[in-house]
Amino acid sequence: MSESHQSHATGFLIRHRRATMWFLAVVMYVAASFRLLGPSAFDYRPPGTGLERPAAYQQAVLTDRDVLMAFTIGYAPNPAPYAPVRPTSGRGWGKIALADLAWYGPDDPPARAKNVPSFADNMEEFARETAGRPMLPTLDMPLFMSEAEDRRFLVDAAARHGTCLVRFGDRDVFLVRAPDAPGEAPQFARMQAPERPYKRWWSDAVYVATYPARLLLVVGFVLMVVLFGMH
Repeated sequence: MSESHQSHATGFLIRHRRATMWFLAVVMYVAASFRLLGPSAFDYRPPGTGLERPAAYQQAVLTDRDVLMAFTIGYAPNPAPYAPVRPTSGRGWGKIALADLAWYGPDDPPARAKNVPSFADNMEEFARETAGRPMLPTLDMPLFMSEAEDRRFLVDAAARHGTCLVRFGDRDVFLVRAPDAPGEAPQFARMQAPERPYKRWWSDAVYVATYPARLLLVVGFVLMVVLFGMH
């Protein structure tokens, strides 16, 4: 083999190796990006963001004007706000005015859930506002029951425990108010659990670093629509 052929073959091998290395680098980058993003790769919200919500209610107190709830803080990362929350070691509390609640009885149409203002972390303030007041019983209502079964659970809760707080999953909670006189029906008010958005310190950096991978995902999706949509 002549020197020119050897030089050409050597150059071809070098270019082939470089192309292979670049291809492997791109594949590893895309794989690492999708592994890091997980389901967030298909979501417009940055990774490392989500909502903090109660993971477990620890105390509930009813005053003349408000209902106050103390809880263990949990977090639900995007893009799964309906997934079970992951508990932390932190504590928080929320409060909503009784006048803001929409009440209904066992035979009335259900009222819409009311938003509880974002919760606070200052547990000393919670202790001051609830000092000397009795704690409400806190119950968990089973999921995946019919509306009739839900109402029966709330009626039974009022009969057994009086005024109490009933947790329904991670997003909603009921305040059950016992009847004021014998023969009267209990009242229910549905509230959305206190929540506030969170954002990790590394969220923006990861979002920027993985932008090409998400762009590649969008381009691939568009190409599939164009190719398969033409038939």
